[in-house]
Amino acid sequence: MPGGSRAPVFRDRYEERAALDLLVGEVRAIGLMAGIELVRDKPTKAPFDAKAGVGAHFEERALAHGLIMRGRGEQLVLAPPLIITETEIDDMLARLARALDETESYVAAL
Repeated sequence: MPGGSRAPVFRDRYEERAALDLLVGEVRAIGLMAGIELVRDKPTKAPFDAKAGVGAHFEERALAHGLIMRGRGEQLVLAPPLIITETEIDDMLARLARALDETESYVAAL
């Protein structure tokens, strides 16, 4: 399986980082593909009002940090190249963290 030896590292580090963030309601990962769902309230997983544009804002901030994600509302997918290294996984997750932090600031100002 391509990326097989890095897939568990990717999944574990992705899930660890996402667990720290107040906006992340759910994380799903298989192989080197992961989904993230942004929510208004983490304990209840209550969604954001679609008009708030939180998912679009997050996707924009991720791109500003060089991270390309596919988004549909507040559900976003990250699929790094199969040749990604562990160092690149850490860099990618640092970019994700910056985008999440900036999105938290955006949500706080709503």
